[in-house]
Amino acid sequence: MAANPSIQLGTDGNWAIKEDNLLAYKKDGTRFFNKEFDFTRGSLATFVDKDGLIKVSGVTDTELVVNGDFATDSDWFKTTGWSISNGQAIASTGAYNTLQQVFPIVLGKTYEVKFDVTSITSGSISMTLGANSGLQRNQIGSYTEIIEYNNFFASSGPRSGSGGFVGSIDNVSVKEIQTDVPRIDFTDDATGHLLLEPQRTNLLLQSNSFNGWTKNDITLTSSQSGVYGSNNAWLIQQNTNSSRHNIYKSVSSSGTHTFSIYAKAKELQYIQIASVQTADEYANFDLSDGSVGNVGSRFLDAKATSVGNGWYRLSVYTNNGSNFLYISLIQSKTDGWLQSFSGSNSTDGLYIQHAQVESNSYPTSIIETTSSQVTRNADICNNSGSAQDFNSEEGVIYGEIAALESTSLGSKFISISDETYNNRASILFSNGSTNQIRCFLRVGGVSQVDKSTNITDVTDFNKVAFSFKENEFKVFINGSQSGSTDTSGSVWTSGTITKLSLTEINSALGAFNGKVRNLKVFKRAMSDGELYLLTVPQYQSYQEMATALNYTL
Repeated sequence: MAANPSIQLGTDGNWAIKEDNLLAYKKDGTRFFNKEFDFTRGSLATFVDKDGLIKVSGVTDTELVVNGDFATDSDWFKTTGWSISNGQAIASTGAYNTLQQVFPIVLGKTYEVKFDVTSITSGSISMTLGANSGLQRNQIGSYTEIIEYNNFFASSGPRSGSGGFVGSIDNVSVKEIQTDVPRIDFTDDATGHLLLEPQRTNLLLQSNSFNGWTKNDITLTSSQSGVYGSNNAWLIQQNTNSSRHNIYKSVSSSGTHTFSIYAKAKELQYIQIASVQTADEYANFDLSDGSVGNVGSRFLDAKATSVGNGWYRLSVYTNNGSNFLYISLIQSKTDGWLQSFSGSNSTDGLYIQHAQVESNSYPTSIIETTSSQVTRNADICNNSGSAQDFNSEEGVIYGEIAALESTSLGSKFISISDETYNNRASILFSNGSTNQIRCFLRVGGVSQVDKSTNITDVTDFNKVAFSFKENEFKVFINGSQSGSTDTSGSVWTSGTITKLSLTEINSALGAFNGKVRNLKVFKRAMSDGELYLLTVPQYQSYQEMATALNYTL
């Protein structure tokens, strides 16, 4: 019988496709056929695209603004003080005046608003959709605002309000954002993967608006080149006083939570993340090489993860509550908590971007906040296929998958089932287990096989195949069989299995949190040789293979 996987993501130039709220795989010859997943999230989410840029998922292609590059003096309503010339809109009076364009926007929908401040003499400027506005901007730079239109207002479309603004703007763009769109993410992954994350809230306000934080003997300059090709990073510089040189922001968190921030060395290379509950809550980092220095006893698992171009995502987690987050310049990675020193040169500094505080033990993708906390809902991907797409009497579930954490807090399932707990087969990261992958199959509520395998690191991509038929159950991971073949056990009758879901059954319960490069369901069981070829790693060189397999060349 031909092998017929239900879905495959991100190999050989073939990518997941999106239509409405459905995720599908485009047809590849006769081996694969389209089977959609229902995908829901209902909130904004970020990802890193194939060009290495931070994007908001679901931004549509339709541009709502006409003449956003101000190529002509048309399409815009200008009050006193605004003019259009030389490809820019110019505010000259410094009074509160507006530049406006009218087009239909929809109550309750969210929009991405982009614009450039190309010159500024005084004042500040913000973009508005109806009664909802973005931040006041008072420096030259390219800006992106995410604005939800949730109030009735007499005018629709973008309005630029100038609070004493004298300067010019260009390249105004407004596009709708659809929230139920899956993310194909390329963070540290040239081939891309489907990113599925749990619900998370950034508890920290003004997460990338550091001018709104309290400052101690430092200066901040915005619109710097940032992580993943962005240009909204900040240069933080010391002064020459003998003091603490830092910024801090209040945050209300309790229990286990994670602090994270992106940072890059400039003249200075040492940075500290700290809280103020006790002197044991701090972690030092060296941005020249990503090494971790002194860490207080109440901060756990400090990490510096390279994300390219000299940038690191720094993260620590603690199981104690905190009231403040401090970002400090320090002289050495062996410095103590909130240490004072004399700045040697007021032009010395380093770059920071995207601070985040989450109630869990690991950081997730960027959730930007302004005046309030922001929640990204869980990614739910399920409900693929129907009875005729599966062979209930034998088959293989295969996935190339990576976890988001080494110790799973709650089980994360990939399952085929009849949409009940009683008849299902699953690959999962099991609750409370560290670096463990589990495969099981149940018939009529009775367990037929249940195999758990300890591996080196579940946060790396691992190829897992679970082959089943009556009295023959096998698990292969990365080219090796896990334990022996189980030769006793039943399977279902024809037509029992009806759905493939990245959940426990066909619901949000046990939703898979992790990264998926490849997911297939085959209609027949496989031999040991086939399972080896399906799961063996694809090494880029003999040296890489020798290292991975502990060979001596």
